[in-house]
Amino acid sequence: MKKRKLRALSYAKINLSLNVSGKNGEGMHLLDSVTASVSIADAVTVCERFDSQINVTYDGRPSVYENDSVTKAVVFLQKRFGNFGLDVAVEKHLPEGAGIGGSSADAAAAIVLADRLFDFVGRGLDVKEAAGEVGSDVPLMCNGGFCRLTGIGENIERINGAEKMFNIVLYCGERGVSTAECFKLFDEKCPSFAFSPSDNESIASALKSGQARETALLCGNALTEFAAEIDDSIYTRMEALKEAGALNSFMTGSGSACAGIFENKAAAECAAEKLNKKNCGKAFALVTVPNGIKII
Repeated sequence: MKKRKLRALSYAKINLSLNVSGKNGEGMHLLDSVTASVSIADAVTVCERFDSQINVTYDGRPSVYENDSVTKAVVFLQKRFGNFGLDVAVEKHLPEGAGIGGSSADAAAAIVLADRLFDFVGRGLDVKEAAGEVGSDVPLMCNGGFCRLTGIGENIERINGAEKMFNIVLYCGERGVSTAECFKLFDEKCPSFAFSPSDNESIASALKSGQARETALLCGNALTEFAAEIDDSIYTRMEALKEAGALNSFMTGSGSACAGIFENKAAAECAAEKLNKKNCGKAFALVTVPNGIKII
């Protein structure tokens, strides 16, 4: 009997805005963020097994993490639905520790592909609920496109009408930023646990109107100065993006990657070429994409 196999691209996300609005009763930070999926992705392949083993590899090698997100996702499904096995192979292209949702994107792809193989949804699976059990960013990565994210990540609203493709340059540093360390600094210096530099209603409206310049000028991130205490090259990359022609630049997630919105594809590609001649990280000319997962 031939084993069934499926493959998908798991796209990165960027935070066009990231506001922190406080903490919930369990001490978890409450966010209000506008996000976009962008055209840089890992490739995830799942292949059914005829036993109950789960094998996860990254670029052909076992995970270096004790409980990586992909393994966590598949184990969750196995506990829920019983006897199945999977080989999951992840080809990594997304930089780690960049604030672009790399490990969450891979877990999201594993859930979506496993469901396609075994019809877990038809057997009662709530994909959003399952994704949330794996990590706070995983439901967002299952959805993708232009979204507004609130709460601790559980409230995801697609920004309907935002259909224009935007040209983005993602500029990644040579090292990542620990999310936990970044939020620790935020808490120490923001005793209210709140900072909202962006007007997300206005950003959503600008996205719907397709105005690159208006959207760019509204972008911002409450964690920038705190991430920059960990990686002081963040401000250097943000400024370099502006000098290369970005309409505006901003950090994504808790860092360390920065992004800029450009008027057109040629400007973005020219900027990425210039930035890659500097000794301050790796730049990618990208476009926004409509979904977080694409089965290929």
